[in-house]
Amino acid sequence: MIKRAFTVFLARAALKWSQIRNGFIYVDKTKTDEARQIPINHDLEESLKNIRTRQQLTSRYVFPNGQGGFIRDVRTAFKSALKRAGILDFHPHDLRHTFASHYLMRGGSLKGLKEVLGHKDIKMTMRYAHLSKEFVKEEIEILNGLTACIKTDMSQNVTNDIFVTKKGLAETANPLKSLVELDGIEPTAS
Repeated sequence: MIKRAFTVFLARAALKWSQIRNGFIYVDKTKTDEARQIPINHDLEESLKNIRTRQQLTSRYVFPNGQGGFIRDVRTAFKSALKRAGILDFHPHDLRHTFASHYLMRGGSLKGLKEVLGHKDIKMTMRYAHLSKEFVKEEIEILNGLTACIKTDMSQNVTNDIFVTKKGLAETANPLKSLVELDGIEPTAS
């Protein structure tokens, strides 16, 4: 679905083969009148190579119409694809939201997403990221084991607990120890 969605976007953008080079799509005309370079991943690069091979360079456009020119309006094809898939109340711009959510759920950073989407403000990027409840539930699981002690040295005022993390044993004994002075945060018991 995502690959097909991006194909629809590219068709709408009248993408030319000359705009694709060195792992980027170069766009001169944008909504903000600023040129952009959109990075492409390996899968998309391979898909574009396959299209180019099938097309045998009969057009300068990646997705030409029947006469080799660019497709001026993809709405009819988009609506037909939605109807065949049984998808209701979905619009081309929704694909950006879908992309943003999948990008983050696959481990992408919010800052990286901001750059990929071409946003100037991170607040706009946050509007695009809709994370599933299941994903958020999985994310909170990274805290598992945070307080699982393996060994405790009770000879000091602040314990030297060794904590287990997702990556293994922590380097410092007690993560809280670095936040307090050597004397601790409470007076020592007499």
